Amino acid sequence: MPPSGHESIIGLPNYKIISYQGTKCVEITAEYTGLIGCIHCGSMNL
Repeated sequence: MPPSGHESIIGLPNYKIISYQGTKCVEITAEYTGLIGCIHCGSMNL
């Protein structure tokens, strides 16, 4: 059964699983849903 849409992927927060395929080697497509800001000053005005 696929994971829920907002379940964390391998412990990474703020990712939404879009799709996945495979059994031994798994390919995961995900979307980052967290805030994106400047790595230097933290501003959200990008």
